[in-house]
Amino acid sequence: MARVLAEFEALYYHNWYDRVQKQEGGMNVPLLTRNPETGCFHVNLDFGVITVIQDAKHIHALGLPIPDSTMRLLILEREMKLFVGR
Repeated sequence: MARVLAEFEALYYHNWYDRVQKQEGGMNVPLLTRNPETGCFHVNLDFGVITVIQDAKHIHALGLPIPDSTMRLLILEREMKLFVGR
């Protein structure tokens, strides 16, 4: 049973890592955009990014490597939450 669980964890991790790397382009967009008609700012955040951040926290806590772009998201998480909360 432990072997099956370890295999599942390894498979989940590798699939997650590959998926995050494929989504990397969507994570490098400006966080704030301005509506050209109103001049108002808009938070440009795909909520899938929030899921990636949560997963990355747990995976990083296990000591497994995460993509550089995802590590940058972890570092910027607090600021992103401040913008989204407004």
